[in-house]
Amino acid sequence: MMKSRYSFARETILNIVKSTNTHPTANEIYREVALSIPHISLNTIYRNLRQLAKKKLIYELHLSDKTRYCGNLTPHAHLHCSLCHGISDCDIDYEVFSRCFNSGEFRVSDYYLEIKGVCKNCKKKNNDLY
Repeated sequence: MMKSRYSFARETILNIVKSTNTHPTANEIYREVALSIPHISLNTIYRNLRQLAKKKLIYELHLSDKTRYCGNLTPHAHLHCSLCHGISDCDIDYEVFSRCFNSGEFRVSDYYLEIKGVCKNCKKKNNDLY
């Protein structure tokens, strides 16, 4: 297997994804990276995001109609607000969670959990509905 070369752009992208909990899109990452690497292209952003996800250094999330990126590699769930489309992480106990699904026939090796609902800010704004 060929080892990938060091890339300042890839390192910058990885640091941006890992330093935020907003689960940014490629376009949002592009705008942030362009502040320090003005000549970077959106194609370079996409290529590096694919490589980082393939190496399991970040997660690629397909939520609603957008692809977002997550740098939190600890076992967790994503809380997805149906109104504002905000996404937040929710810690879960992996051992307890995996015991629910591991059996003699099946072994959990990885999972992705998205929980849809209404965040507290939207609930507050729409108090009469929720």
